[in-house]
Amino acid sequence: MDPVNQFDPNQLRKKAEDILKSKISKRKVVPTESDLLRLVHELEVHQIELELQNEELILSRERSENIAQKYTSLYDFAPIGYFTLSKEGKILELNLIGAKMLGKERSFLKNRHFGQFLDGKGLLAFSLFLDKAFESKTKLVSEMTVLGTGNSPIYAQLTAIVEEEHDDNCLLTILDITDRKKAELDLEEVVRQLHILNSEKDKFFSIIAHDLKNPFNSIIGYSELLVMKVREKKFEVVEEFAGIILDSSLRAMDLLGNLMKWAQSKTGRINFNPRNIVLIEVVNEVTDMYDQIAQQKDITIRKKIPEEMVIHADEDMLATILRNLISNAVKFSKPGGEILLFSKGELNTVTLGVKDFGIGIAKDELDKLFRLDTSFSSIGTNGEKGTGLGLILCKEFVDRHGGKIWAETEKNLGSTFFVSLPR
Repeated sequence: MDPVNQFDPNQLRKKAEDILKSKISKRKVVPTESDLLRLVHELEVHQIELELQNEELILSRERSENIAQKYTSLYDFAPIGYFTLSKEGKILELNLIGAKMLGKERSFLKNRHFGQFLDGKGLLAFSLFLDKAFESKTKLVSEMTVLGTGNSPIYAQLTAIVEEEHDDNCLLTILDITDRKKAELDLEEVVRQLHILNSEKDKFFSIIAHDLKNPFNSIIGYSELLVMKVREKKFEVVEEFAGIILDSSLRAMDLLGNLMKWAQSKTGRINFNPRNIVLIEVVNEVTDMYDQIAQQKDITIRKKIPEEMVIHADEDMLATILRNLISNAVKFSKPGGEILLFSKGELNTVTLGVKDFGIGIAKDELDKLFRLDTSFSSIGTNGEKGTGLGLILCKEFVDRHGGKIWAETEKNLGSTFFVSLPR
């Protein structure tokens, strides 16, 4: 019964009159007029007191309803999902924001198991989390992925509290930290990119300080020897020294070319202009550049590429890719060996292969080939030195085409480098 109705003035008056009549009937002495007036006065005073109490109760009820309404608004529309869970993980109560997070009506969610909104791995973690909350009866905090509307993942911070006086229920709050998580992931990506840039900077200065200096030292040193031998008229070593100077010059030119291309790529100064190209024409131009170097090691370059095969690519980038792959093949081929260039056309791609029968690469080194953050270089069969920059440049240009580059190799049996580009 509403407490306010208990103090209805009419009911109280009737009740008071009945009590008074009962008292008067029990009295042996008939009350005087003054007694009756005094009783009426007291009754009126009591009536006024009750009316004041009734007004106070009405105000108290209004205040209670106002507070309850504010509580309901805070509970339902706070930026946090509130849940009351049983020990088994059933949802007993929840607010509107919690229902919105899970993408279901509140009526649908009641008595459902909270685990329905977690993936398999998350369900096990949540069960352990809930059990620990009931056991410890302390506030526990954990981060989990909750499945929201349309099973879209929500990165959530879960806080569980089990109170001593209500230890059969768990109060669970869910704070959506998806934006924070995305920001953290973005920050991790920025840190990763900075790490790559730092590695690239270190690699760049290493190449300039060491690898670029070596061929020029060789050129200068053998040029001085060559001048000295000519003056001494010892012409029998001229051809040998000239060959060394030529080889060092070509290596320096290759390295400078790669450095320039790489620097242009990193600063966005290389234009990307793909067009349909007859593949064999680009291959022939590049192999012509390496015929003399290959002849010095008695290496034969063979080509098995259809005359009519067309590839959609940027010609300069494709030529750079071929130069580096052929240069490496010559470097790591054994004297008297051969290099095979072949291609295979499919519906949406063209795959080009450069195969040598040289020293090969250890399988545990394969994943280092196209990365600048790891150091990888090998000595060629005639002591040729490399920087690994050429393959990194190849990967950048292949990625620019939306293609793939990879290697298959076996130690001491040779390597094959594949480049697959969209048609």
